[in-house]
Amino acid sequence: MCGGRLEIVPCSHVGHIFRKRSPYKWRTGVNVLKRNSIRLAEVWLDEYKEYYYERINNQLGDFGDISSRKQLRE
Repeated sequence: MCGGRLEIVPCSHVGHIFRKRSPYKWRTGVNVLKRNSIRLAEVWLDEYKEYYYERINNQLGDFGDISSRKQLRE
């Protein structure tokens, strides 16, 4: 993980300021943030991804093709 880390801390409070409007076009019916976090877990978390999947009740859904991301990691 390049010396970094991803933490899931249920009692933590994190703030974020959202824009009034998103500059991006989101596909309807897709939770983009969840999809991207699953893609991150698949590529970078190795055996630790199961901890993340437990937190989201193992509801992975379709997260797309990540073969190019895995190749980039190598």
